Amino acid sequence: MSNYRSPYTVELRGYYLQRLMIWTQDNTEHRSVLKLTLVDFHAWLSKDVGPAISTKRSARSTLSVFYEWAETIGKIKKNPARKLPTMRNSIGIPTTLAPSMTSNEPSNDQRGPSMSS
Repeated sequence: MSNYRSPYTVELRGYYLQRLMIWTQDNTEHRSVLKLTLVDFHAWLSKDVGPAISTKRSARSTLSVFYEWAETIGKIKKNPARKLPTMRNSIGIPTTLAPSMTSNEPSNDQRGPSMSS
């Protein structure tokens, strides 16, 4: 899981896996992450992971990588995370510029010296 990954990515994936293990023990009868289903993943992502789409994408990525690894080494027969839908970034809301920023007139400091004394 750590091949070609930054130390931060490895740490973050470990963090999500630890949270998933705790959630699994507290919320499922089988209490094993190797027995989780797609329904369990949806429940975990919607209830235990933060609301930001970037957070959910990171947690989903962790699920995908972990279960791909578990399938590769024979811990599970089929990767249940493979069926998780992709998550796209939310569309940003454009910020409105203040009227002074949209005006074509130069601001006071750009007009040069004042003629009045």
